[in-house]
Amino acid sequence: MIVTDLSNKEKRKEYNRKWYLNNEENIKQYRLDHKEHIKKRSKQYYLKNKEHIKEYSKKWHLDNREYLIENGKQYRLNNEKEIKESRDNIRNTEEGYLKMRYSAMKDRARKEGRECCTRKEFFGAWKKQNSKYGMKSPWGLGNVENGFEGHETMTMNYLGKSGSRKGSTRIPTNVSVDRIDPKLGYTVKNIQFITNKENTMKNKSSYKDCLIQIKLTDERFK
Repeated sequence: MIVTDLSNKEKRKEYNRKWYLNNEENIKQYRLDHKEHIKKRSKQYYLKNKEHIKEYSKKWHLDNREYLIENGKQYRLNNEKEIKESRDNIRNTEEGYLKMRYSAMKDRARKEGRECCTRKEFFGAWKKQNSKYGMKSPWGLGNVENGFEGHETMTMNYLGKSGSRKGSTRIPTNVSVDRIDPKLGYTVKNIQFITNKENTMKNKSSYKDCLIQIKLTDERFK
């Protein structure tokens, strides 16, 4: 049994630590055997002491800020390869890739002083487009009847940073966030998801620019 009546706090702490190390396997087995019961009791305790736990946690993090920063740095240095692999695996999922694209978009909007939609709106815009086009880019003249013939199939492949430039390696078919009207911000009404290649071709062309190009093409070739 853990001693709790030792007068010296440090001695009690050391005794408890040794007791835990000597009984580590038994403790692990007990936790496995009583997993649901422990989970239920923990939830009850948290709900009963929610405010106290929050206040204690906030104070503890403030009191140990320097230790946490230093410990975090050391952990990242010691586990650099594993952290990179885990991060890259997450970024190669749909949710992880889109979160990365949203963060980049939000950062650009902040630097350019533009309006930006919320993450919830961003994912809502993707879901709406995806329900109509699937993984086909909306950039094209096809329709539902012909399966959006001629439209590029978009990808979400993260290959890590390129090294020679900031950001991830640009894959031509990867999903890119485009502002339909480049004069406006990253609002849910003004963003669409097309490929990197299409976004580069479109560049800063506005709706008016597109109409002018159509007019000039019609005059020359019709």
